[in-house]
Amino acid sequence: MSLALAILGATGFASWRSLQSLMVAQEWVVRTESLIAGADRLLVETLETQAGARGFVITGAEAFLRPYEASHLELPRQLELLRGLAADNPAQLRRLEELERLCRGRMEIADQVVSVRRELGFDSVALTPLIVRGKETTDKIRALVRELRREEEGLLAQRNAESRRRAERAMVTIFVGSAAGFALVGLSSYKSYAEIKARQQAEARRPPNTPLTPTSTRSP
Repeated sequence: MSLALAILGATGFASWRSLQSLMVAQEWVVRTESLIAGADRLLVETLETQAGARGFVITGAEAFLRPYEASHLELPRQLELLRGLAADNPAQLRRLEELERLCRGRMEIADQVVSVRRELGFDSVALTPLIVRGKETTDKIRALVRELRREEEGLLAQRNAESRRRAERAMVTIFVGSAAGFALVGLSSYKSYAEIKARQQAEARRPPNTPLTPTSTRSP
């Protein structure tokens, strides 16, 4: 019985280790998916900055600057989040450094566009170079986000495959270990039962003890 319990305990520990390994693999999958979603969000914020500034240039309406101003606040936060998610990947961190430089440049260009529109009105001579530079910077951001995304999608495929392998390993460990443990418990219980039964049968076959008869003594 003690051997069976020891095997059950070892099985439980092995199952726990397998589940811990599976959870780690799943955490990496979630982290990679979050980085991909964050990169997409960064690109959206950049495009909203561009669209807001462009809408203000065309119409002069301050309402177009609300998403533009919101993107100014959101972009640094999004970059910080992405740096945290990519902390284990030097190549992605280098891309994020370049992305930060480009995003800051894009925001500065948008600020200049808004400033020129406010001061000079719709002056195509002054605005056109800024708009062209803004588009070129946005194109560079888009290309860099594609690179970042492509690498993360490759990592995601690897990590999903590893997660599936660990899940299968955990299931096999739990099933085989549990089956072996319960089989040993059953075998141990049967052995104990057989020993008890054998003793009972042995006792039943033993002839009953005859009582000692007292001997009479004659006095001389």
